[in-house]
Amino acid sequence: MTLAAFADGLLAIDQVAVVAKYVPDRCDALWRAGNKDVTWLDALLEICGRSLDTATSTSRRQRFGINIHLDTGGAWLHQGPALPLHVLYKICCDGAVRPVWETEGTPVNVGRA
Repeated sequence: MTLAAFADGLLAIDQVAVVAKYVPDRCDALWRAGNKDVTWLDALLEICGRSLDTATSTSRRQRFGINIHLDTGGAWLHQGPALPLHVLYKICCDGAVRPVWETEGTPVNVGRA
């Protein structure tokens, strides 16, 4: 991802400057830590993860939880396509998830995080 992708009307110029300063810095740190194929997206996810790790309030952390819709056919995020198994495993291992069980497209149970 390049700076031009962010500057294409998605962010104001001052916001682009912040992204242009901090994302490459995280990319460099991840590269030095051994991730030789690091991308801007990896760096953004690292920044988001660090921010969430500072949340000490349970209610604040819960606002950023993920609801995964499940049925016997698979799993997906709200109104999205089916999640590949490797993505589902990653989310379940590293995220705060709350299962939403469905039958024929209707939610029937919301589980605990």
